[in-house]
Amino acid sequence: MNRLYLFSLIIPFILIASISNATILQNGYFSYQNFSIKNGATLVVGYNTNTSADLLILNSVEFSRFENGSSFYPIYNKTVYGSHIFTLNLSPGAYYLVLSTINNQINYSLAEFTAPKNELHKQVFYNSYKYNIELSNYSRVGIVWISNNSMNIRATDYNFYNNQTSAISEWSNYYTMNRGSNNITFISNNPTEIYFYTNITSELVNPLNIANLSLPQPIGVVSYGLYNISGELVPYQINTSAIYGIANITDIYGYNKSPPTNTSINGASLQLNTVVNIVSNSGKVYTYWLQNVAEFNTSAKNYMYGDNIWNFTTNTANVNNKTLIGNGYFETYTQKNYNNTSDSVVVYAYPKYIYQNEVVSYNYPLFIAPIIKINYANGKPIISFGYESGNGWHYYDNVTFNIYSNNAHLLVTPYYETPSYHYYNSEFVFGGEGNGESTQFNQLNSSLWEYYYSNNTFIPFPSLFTFGGNTEETATNIKVIKSNVGARVFVGIPTYTTDIFIKNSTADITIPTSSTTTTIGYTYNNTSSNNTISTTANNQVNNSAISPSQLIDIGNTNMILDGIIIALILGISLLVLSKVLKRN
Repeated sequence: MNRLYLFSLIIPFILIASISNATILQNGYFSYQNFSIKNGATLVVGYNTNTSADLLILNSVEFSRFENGSSFYPIYNKTVYGSHIFTLNLSPGAYYLVLSTINNQINYSLAEFTAPKNELHKQVFYNSYKYNIELSNYSRVGIVWISNNSMNIRATDYNFYNNQTSAISEWSNYYTMNRGSNNITFISNNPTEIYFYTNITSELVNPLNIANLSLPQPIGVVSYGLYNISGELVPYQINTSAIYGIANITDIYGYNKSPPTNTSINGASLQLNTVVNIVSNSGKVYTYWLQNVAEFNTSAKNYMYGDNIWNFTTNTANVNNKTLIGNGYFETYTQKNYNNTSDSVVVYAYPKYIYQNEVVSYNYPLFIAPIIKINYANGKPIISFGYESGNGWHYYDNVTFNIYSNNAHLLVTPYYETPSYHYYNSEFVFGGEGNGESTQFNQLNSSLWEYYYSNNTFIPFPSLFTFGGNTEETATNIKVIKSNVGARVFVGIPTYTTDIFIKNSTADITIPTSSTTTTIGYTYNNTSSNNTISTTANNQVNNSAISPSQLIDIGNTNMILDGIIIALILGISLLVLSKVLKRN
């Protein structure tokens, strides 16, 4: 860092610190602060003097007379000495708080604030005092206070303290807090008196706050429950029983010269991710993050499906075989810091439920069509992970949650975060193969669509951003643009601030004809079995078997013809899928 610039940062800090501590007022002088009172507001005044002084409250007319040495009539007048905090109710208007010497120089601190009607709190405590706040939405919480001792202040789950370096000063701070139970804790080593109030403003969980702060990101199509209308975020909320993604991939090649453990140099993934909220019959809310992932080895040209389930009910919650029953296993995972820095960060062990499917070879064009849906059996929710296989739907893992509930929904909302401080979003994104990998895509050409189930059919999410926010696997060297055949993803430099929003106005979708591909074995941790397990129909189209009317060649098609073909296939495929879901 440039030394001159560093010094310019230090100077304001020194000036602020000097103002916060006791100030000298020479004999014959006065100090003042102006303030205004709104209807019902309460004035809070704190002072600390080493000798007697006059404390006055004057309106504008009387303050002008006071300055000129004329006779004046104060609204409040008291000779003060020592340290004290008091309150005063005044009529609405503009006022001046004045401290004036009486024959002597004084050392003093003087502070004031006005609190809205019925929102002022007073507390006397020793060591600490916790003030509880219940929020129904994600909110910006401001706090203003005066105390008679220096102290620290801490907000819920903030691992830092705001240090009040001196007493009898007006202080303020702001925190963002999630819905639910929160608190602000005041900490002091001495008996302390504090006057304070909070102002709470509901806010939307804004994904743009991370877009350029934590690069790279997973790239694809993502619903956060937000429209972006001329730069203004407008919210919506979706509760659904199923989400569905479709990718038409005509080229993909990923590269990472130093891949994480259990991933390959040419690994990549396409992930359908969402959050489920489960309300038990007793009223307790459980939150889990669901992932239906296609993991690629782009050099060997094969892939497999796998699913992950993470417990988002708290920021340190786990899963175990008493909670989840399915085809998977349980493992311990150390999560990286989201800003991906090389600095030392606090991490925590986060077990996840995971199941991996069979490895399948592919040619182009490759259609990947994962689905996540909710059913119920014996009074408990079941999450099904599957994909469209050309011959219909195949669900490779059905996970029962050992929670008695008939109220489980996949939730997309910007009104609050998960209890673990993640987004309630729905993502269909490209990223690294696994274990927090960031993959560089040297080749990629794909179209993406994302849908949710509503009124017995699948409909497109009303708005889509082009970057994810929950998964750790990220992508570099790819971007997303609007297209008449879905969101087009290809090699390029992502523009998070300008290319961030796609509005789906039509349900562009395609389901390929059936074809046969060969399963080349079961793979776990990059160790393949040596036998061919089975031959299975999968969502892959063989180039030699496809007719010209079935081929959707991104970037080189007749868009009108494509639109007609897509619309026809859309209606048939979604009707079949809807009937299947309705039966289940």
